[in-house]
Order: sequence, then structure tokens, then C-alpha cells
Amino acid sequence: MSSHSLGNVSMMESLKKKKEVRRRVSEAHSYNGAMSPFTNNNVSKNTEKELKKKVTHHRTASDIVSINHNNTIGKVETHETKDLKKIKKVPEHLNKVFSSLQQLKHHSIDNFIDDEKN
Repeated sequence: MSSHSLGNVSMMESLKKKKEVRRRVSEAHSYNGAMSPFTNNNVSKNTEKELKKKVTHHRTASDIVSINHNNTIGKVETHETKDLKKIKKVPEHLNKVFSSLQQLKHHSIDNFIDDEKN
């Protein structure tokens, strides 16, 4: 199972609340995952132990969206931001979230894709 950005909230809530989902998922990876201010990590010790084995949160060091991953269940791996040349500007609908092109580049899923076109 994998997720990027806001998809992390859905992924983690499903894994925390649904035993059947946890049973079927052998590993889960989030990429620059957002954290909801309403996230509640109160789970049983067994669920927490199970999630710590299965979940890895990948984030770039300067990503503003995933900055609160110190508060999550699972391993956190921090990666360097790539020099993403193909991202030229912040789309207008994202101006309220990313105040600079650098912030958008730090958050991009392309940081985790091995692709020479980045």
C-alpha cells in the first residue's frame, strides 16, 4: 500500500482502524505524507507494534506538508530533495499551500521516482 500527500491520512486511518486491512497489507509506504491536525494515534499496543513493522514514511527534509511525521506510527526515512527541473511554477490553485517554487519541489512525488526526466 502506498500514498502521497493527503492520501497518507486515509492510508493511516485505514491501517489503524481496520484489522482486515492490516491483515492484507504486508507493507505500507507514504511519500511526503500529510498529517491531519485531528490525527489520533491512540491504538492498542498490538496495533502499534504491527504498524511499526509495516509502515515507512518517506519524506524530503524540507517538505512543509510532512513536517509533523515525528508524531506518527512507523519508521521515518528522510531523503534529499532532487533538483526537479521540470517543475517550472506553482499552479495557481496551490498558491495558498506552497508560497514558493522550492516548497512545491520539496513536496513533489518526483523526489522518490528514479527518472532521468526530473
